[in-house]
Amino acid sequence: MIRHGETGWNAERRSQGWMDPPLNEIGERQVSLLGEHVREHYSFERVVSSDLTRCTMTADGLGVEYSTDARLREISTGRFAGLLIADIQARFPDDVGPWHRGYGRAPDGESWLDLVARVGGFLAESGVLEVDGDVCLVSHGGTIRALLSVFLELHVNSARLFAQSNTGITVVSREVVDGEHSFGLDMLNDVGHLVGN
Repeated sequence: MIRHGETGWNAERRSQGWMDPPLNEIGERQVSLLGEHVREHYSFERVVSSDLTRCTMTADGLGVEYSTDARLREISTGRFAGLLIADIQARFPDDVGPWHRGYGRAPDGESWLDLVARVGGFLAESGVLEVDGDVCLVSHGGTIRALLSVFLELHVNSARLFAQSNTGITVVSREVVDGEHSFGLDMLNDVGHLVGN
């Protein structure tokens, strides 16, 4: 799983949700370094990206064919989207606390449990778990955390504590035991391709 490169909104600490800002210059450079690293160290049988621009720009940088799926989008932050984090706290004091703690819903948006259900549906229906070989999912910080909660059978509030940096690589291994998928966390948020660059 790979998080998209930096956008101007990331740098500003602005909620993106389903809004669609592109990568900024830093993000484009991160993706260039990511692409070199991925082509040297990984070989994917299938690549699926969120359909939002910051992810498709990141997937483009991998230099491989990919498909898109809207179920890999970031959590919908509803009326929080486009606002600075500080402004969200000031404008929605009754909503932001429960949402941030994992049991509330952003106004006109999703809860973290909604996101977990969405990515769980993607995993069950997309066929990625049946691929014989490595799969790459290009997505968003919150979505990767939700995927980790599904893979590792963690409560979403635990998975939300895992750092997900721009172009960070997280690797989950998979095996089938008695007909059931079993997953392990091999690498979390690797950004070694950015070090020294």
